[in-house]
Amino acid sequence: KKFKMISSMHCHANAAKPSLICKKPSLAAIPKLITASCSHLQQASSTSSSHSAPASVPHLRHQHCPLHACAFQRRSRRACMLVRAAAGSDDDASTSASGDTAAAELKETAALDELIDVLLAGRTQQELARLVAENIVAIDKKFWLRVATRNDTASTNEEKERLQVMASAVMMIVDTVVKKTEQQLSDSSKTLQAIMTAACDEKGQWFLPLRKNEVEAVRAALDRHEAQLDDAMLSNAFAWIRKCSEDRFDTMVQLIQKVLQLYAAKQLQTKETEGVEGAVNQVLYAEEHEWGPLVEKFAKEGVITEPSFMGGLQKRMETTVLGLQSGSYAQRIQAEYLKEVEARAKDVFRDLAKSSA
Repeated sequence: KKFKMISSMHCHANAAKPSLICKKPSLAAIPKLITASCSHLQQASSTSSSHSAPASVPHLRHQHCPLHACAFQRRSRRACMLVRAAAGSDDDASTSASGDTAAAELKETAALDELIDVLLAGRTQQELARLVAENIVAIDKKFWLRVATRNDTASTNEEKERLQVMASAVMMIVDTVVKKTEQQLSDSSKTLQAIMTAACDEKGQWFLPLRKNEVEAVRAALDRHEAQLDDAMLSNAFAWIRKCSEDRFDTMVQLIQKVLQLYAAKQLQTKETEGVEGAVNQVLYAEEHEWGPLVEKFAKEGVITEPSFMGGLQKRMETTVLGLQSGSYAQRIQAEYLKEVEARAKDVFRDLAKSSA
């Protein structure tokens, strides 16, 4: 399932009664992201197929019609040939599949040998750490099995010692990376919990839509934790969204989406307060239900036109795409937010064009 980070919030804007999410902001109310360092173990599987021998075609004698008998014999011989040809093609296919599997295994072994040679060539601990970080996904069960195989088949004691020293160093580095990643995820989980706790009311309850003071409290929490608003925290948010969705805790999904919306608004805002850029800033920082009225207000006042406003959004999009790491959660969230604002603004300008026609 795909979840919109922005648009799902507006369905509660006109609700007659706010919806209760949780009685109090306890850790039990927030899904805990269970993280585990995955070794990407890949077990090789082989399949064997057997072909039964083709059944023999019975030979019938037509004593009273030799022509028919000859014709049947010819058809029988042709049928046998076709069956044998089919069996032969199956054997060829099996042989071809086996050949492809062997070629793939050889290619994989060559890639593992290349990685091992690269790691053996690391001159310093820093260089080796960099190489491990760059190839962390490939250091799996097959990698260690290949290291063991090369150690067993090494021709000299010197080569064995180099492999053992490298393996020990890589193991230590991988262990350090895993522990650091787990610590980052734990810290980011606490950060996200603190930000979401700021959305509680005075009784320690969550309601949607958030009231003005609760929105401001979340924004203040985002400011306090600005240094921790990294991809680890954002990945935790997406993991919680998936978990809540699986548990059918839809209101919690919407609350996390609201936090991500406010995060994007904070990250996309610049210092300009006047002109088109100032108008773009005000719209981006506003809540979703305020986007349309603000765009309409600025358009009627002559502060913006459709081309100028869309151009301002395009500049922010270029900054997001070029300035942030490609494929990161930060880039994804901010780009999605800009697309939502753009779509809403186009609707406003289209309505304005119809009313003035």
